[in-house]
Amino acid sequence: MTPGGSKSWVFDVSPGANHTWIEEQTAFPRVMGELTLLPDWRAFYCNGAQIGTAGGAGPASAAGTDGATVAEIYDPTKPYSQRWSTLADSMIWRLYHSEAFLTSNAENFTINFSNVTSLDRVVFNRLVGSTHGVHSDQRQIVLDCTVAGSTATCTTPPNNYIAPPGYYYLFVLYEGIPSVATYMSLQLTGTMTSMPAVATAG
Repeated sequence: MTPGGSKSWVFDVSPGANHTWIEEQTAFPRVMGELTLLPDWRAFYCNGAQIGTAGGAGPASAAGTDGATVAEIYDPTKPYSQRWSTLADSMIWRLYHSEAFLTSNAENFTINFSNVTSLDRVVFNRLVGSTHGVHSDQRQIVLDCTVAGSTATCTTPPNNYIAPPGYYYLFVLYEGIPSVATYMSLQLTGTMTSMPAVATAG
């Protein structure tokens, strides 16, 4: 049977950046894995099989086996080749049709906070749908904020090129720890018939 892959690739899509693919290795081979964006810029990788293919027909319809039960974290703040780390072993096979989602446990708006002296960042994480292990609409946007006392005033994304209409989690992070998210609906103006010359987002 076909072994799963243990290679990952990343590249910077920012205008003017070096668009070279960077290859790194995960700890375990995996097919049908789930990659979920976290509010602290890391990504959570779980589920899938170490051997086989994603479904199919006939003899390949149940080809995934040897479940990848150890989750992994991708941390883009670490040096290349050190960005993948492992988490606990769930000891449960989650293969075909298993899904993983992030949960929550005006142009300007304010956030009141207490018991901390500052904020790391405020982010929107788009609520997404997933099918067959593909989270095709994941998006994270870091907001511009100013803090005065216990109030943060944040500016929403400039248009729907950056933040397509829909629902988002709003996370506030302090010392790398995210708050419980608040649901927010964004309905920004703009047209999706063409892309802007320059678009930046966190």
